[in-house]
Amino acid sequence: MEKEIGIGAIRNTTQAGMTLVEIIVALAVLATTLMAMVGILVNSMRTDEQTREYDLAKQAATAKLGEIRAHNFDNIFADYNGGIFQVEGLKNADGTNTPARGSIVVDNFNVNLLEVEITISWLGINGVQNPRRFKTMVTR
Repeated sequence: MEKEIGIGAIRNTTQAGMTLVEIIVALAVLATTLMAMVGILVNSMRTDEQTREYDLAKQAATAKLGEIRAHNFDNIFADYNGGIFQVEGLKNADGTNTPARGSIVVDNFNVNLLEVEITISWLGINGVQNPRRFKTMVTR
């Protein structure tokens, strides 16, 4: 009887189980999958915070535009053009801990129609200044 020499002779094929190499490969696949999932989770959390910031800016602008619309039309330009207001809940774009600011520009190009633009700037979660503009028209 001849002896078998080679890789097949080293491993007993009657035993069930996994080799060390198979376990290492499985762990590498699992680790790669988990790292990808962590990256997706972190990105999702950052997106949620950016959306929250934008919603706060939008709510502040909507409230200020509502206030302007309710104001006497003949006094809107004089009372609001060049105005600045604070936006609670957002960091100031200059990096201080003061609230973000909004600015108002009123264009009175027509005696019966005003264009109102509100710009809100804040320091976002990513450390970058985020200016957003909101425009509306106000009629007599």
